[in-house]
Amino acid sequence: MVYTRDHEYILTNYRYASRLRLYTVLNPYSQASYSFQNSIESIWRIHHETINIWTHLLGSILYCLVPLYGYTELRSRYNEASELDFAALTIFFFGVTTCFALSTFFHMFMNHSKEVWKLGNELDHLGIVLVIWSSMVPSDYFGFYCSPDLQILYCAIAKISALGCGIFTMKPQFRAPAY
Repeated sequence: MVYTRDHEYILTNYRYASRLRLYTVLNPYSQASYSFQNSIESIWRIHHETINIWTHLLGSILYCLVPLYGYTELRSRYNEASELDFAALTIFFFGVTTCFALSTFFHMFMNHSKEVWKLGNELDHLGIVLVIWSSMVPSDYFGFYCSPDLQILYCAIAKISALGCGIFTMKPQFRAPAY
């Protein structure tokens, strides 16, 4: 999996998902597994992606579940909060959850094949763009609460910027070392 070795200082512990489903610390250029099942099973082994997989997977679950509890509590405490107030927060939590989920996909399946690695890499970066945009929505919404024109302007700028970055991110040239 030479294609995954884009950092000159990571020399060992690349996953080795062979037919024996083992990994090695001796071979930094592991073979592609070509198996989604092997990739999923590798989350129970120690390798250079273990922490990335688990932190992003648990983060995705947490940011998906916390709003469900929070909104039931907030609804009873803040009767004056509007549907738009909750929508702004929901966009944020959706963005974080999606970012973590896309990153989990990338780190979990990057040893599958070069094609899946490329797709996962694009989706991982797209998730970062999404979480940046989704974090701007509530800050623009609540920050300009008393200035609806500025609220709309800043939300539009954030949306257009995110759309442009998202399109750029999905282009194969973005994976070049220059970026």
